[in-house]
Amino acid sequence: MPIPKIAFAKENGGDDMVVCGKSFYVKDRLKKAGARWNPALGVWILNAAAATQELLAELNVLAHSAIKAEKDAEKKKQKEAEALTAFYKTPEGKEKQWKDILEIRKTPGGEAAYFFICCKECEVIDWNRQHTSCEACGVDGNTFFVRGRLRTGD
Repeated sequence: MPIPKIAFAKENGGDDMVVCGKSFYVKDRLKKAGARWNPALGVWILNAAAATQELLAELNVLAHSAIKAEKDAEKKKQKEAEALTAFYKTPEGKEKQWKDILEIRKTPGGEAAYFFICCKECEVIDWNRQHTSCEACGVDGNTFFVRGRLRTGD
């Protein structure tokens, strides 16, 4: 994710500063400094007199810290997803998952949800493709369910 790019440009006969690029992280500070958004160009325009070295340094720090916080949040989310996947592989996790599925099926409009899971022993191989395998229902290792239909894995 790129940091905001600072560029100088002349507008209305004077030297104005143009802030372009990914400026979302610093938009509040730009507004506070008197910058105005130009939707046609997709840039912030700031009077050159207001563009002090302190402001430029602050914009740089804000952008870097926001990007770092976003990356940290992404890593945390990924670790939580990995921990949840590991939990669902435990007997307690499978029990909780089955209870959650039953609760969703009881909600209005939820009766069609998770139709591809045949029973409590059913192992979900791929949630996105609705791919399951279930030995309890007589499905061997070479046969599995995809979207609720029995398939062979030749």
